Amino acid sequence: FIGFQITAILAKRKSEKVRQRDYLQLMIDAQNRMNADTDELDVDDLDEEIYGKTETKVNINNNNESTKTKGTGLTDNDIMATSFIFFVAGYETTAALLSHVFYSLAINEKCQQKLYEEVNGLDGKYDYESVSKMPYLEACIAETLRLYNPIPVINRHASQEYTLGDTGLTIPKGMNVFFDAYTIHHSPEYYPNPERWDPERFMPENRDQLTPYTYMPFGTGPRNC
Repeated sequence: FIGFQITAILAKRKSEKVRQRDYLQLMIDAQNRMNADTDELDVDDLDEEIYGKTETKVNINNNNESTKTKGTGLTDNDIMATSFIFFVAGYETTAALLSHVFYSLAINEKCQQKLYEEVNGLDGKYDYESVSKMPYLEACIAETLRLYNPIPVINRHASQEYTLGDTGLTIPKGMNVFFDAYTIHHSPEYYPNPERWDPERFMPENRDQLTPYTYMPFGTGPRNC
């Protein structure tokens, strides 16, 4: 169904020259850069900031004739596949998180009241700066991601050989390593009473009690999602 919708949108934008300032339009513009016969394209300046300048390569054939080819190489299937991943990774995970947050608040009235008082204290100023200064809201979201982790298993590709401390175990270069984030998040060794939804675990005064690398709803380190 998603693929059909994306195909329909692509066809409409290309036939009707409809433009939007969104992720899909960036990919359409990148595709147009590859297929265009001229360097003068009707694309957003924003595209160039993201993709950089598109290089034009000059090829010489056997008849000593030159032809120009563009960089990038996006097909409609590439756009569809990338859009699907964007939808699943961005929309579905956010929807699942919000659903579990509301559910958890509904069955924990004291937590609900505490969050209500924090939100009400903003006096209707719900801009980014204000919301980012709401520690209890952040704690509610973090605890929800711990208990209802949208990505239960995380994998990484070893770029080089690595020995795990004094365990005697060595990860060879090129191996895929999988981390069971779900089990870590539900381990009583790291989270007392792990099946209980308790935002207090992630309040600023309690965060330093968390064992490093035992909370990774989207991975951790420089390659986290």
